[in-house]
Parts: sequence; C-alpha cells; structure tokens
Amino acid sequence: MFLSAPKPSEASSAHYARDITDDGYVSNLTRLWAWRPDVFDAFLNARALLTEKAGLSLRERAILVCASAANLGDSYCALAWGTTLAAETDPTTAAEVLQRKEASALSARESALATWAGQVVRAPNAVTAEDVDRLRGAGMTSMPQCLSRFAWPSPL
Repeated sequence: MFLSAPKPSEASSAHYARDITDDGYVSNLTRLWAWRPDVFDAFLNARALLTEKAGLSLRERAILVCASAANLGDSYCALAWGTTLAAETDPTTAAEVLQRKEASALSARESALATWAGQVVRAPNAVTAEDVDRLRGAGMTSMPQCLSRFAWPSPL
C-alpha cells in the first residue's frame, strides 16, 4: 500500500487480528482504516443499522454491492463481495451479476435490486419514482418513502 502504517493502537491491532482470523491476511482496506479505526467502527455500526432496518439479507447486500461494483468498474469490491455472492448463490450467478448479465438464479426481488443498483451508479439523478416503485413491487416494501424522491431536482 502507498500509505505508511499508522502508529500501532489497540483498536487497529484488533482490526488486523480480525482480518487474519477471517481471511488469513490483513487487507489493504483494513490497513487504510487503521488510521481511523474509530471511524471504521462507526461506519460498520451505521451499515449494520441501515441493513437491519432495510431488511436486506447478506445475499441481497452482496447483490447490491456486486451490481454497483460491476457498473463502477471497481475490481476491489467485485473481488471481495463476489466471493461472498458466490458463497450465497453460486459462482455462475456471481459471475453473471459482476458481468452485468441477467442472472436467472436471482429472484424477482434480487434482480430488481441489481437493476436499481446499476441505475443509481450510472445515473443517480435519473432514478425516478417509478424505478423505486418497481423495487417496492418486487417486495422491497420497507424502503423509506424518501427514496421515491431519489432523483434530485435540476439546479436550473
């Protein structure tokens, strides 16, 4: 990694140890967050709260991240979350999502999530209330009402 390591701390050491236990190595992402493990912990807590309130399973979160990564061209997240998606589905389905192909093994709800993630990444201001309604129609009934106004008004 191009950044030097921060001064060792109890918090960063705990993050390193978790990576080694979970993955067998310390990831670059963890090395970066070691500069501010308090912020990383706050991010993880916020993500857990949002995930819980949205009613998303690990499989659905993996679909969202992989579809987003595929549309962004983000190889880091594609590799990290593609492994999770392959474990939650199968390698073929994960590859189809990461290649932005239709994945027949996905449910209607999961396909809607993948489509929506792609729309948000490619053109967030073009997402319409109808797009969000398609998510609700596919079973995403716990989505906040504010998402129906996701497309921001033009500044002109």
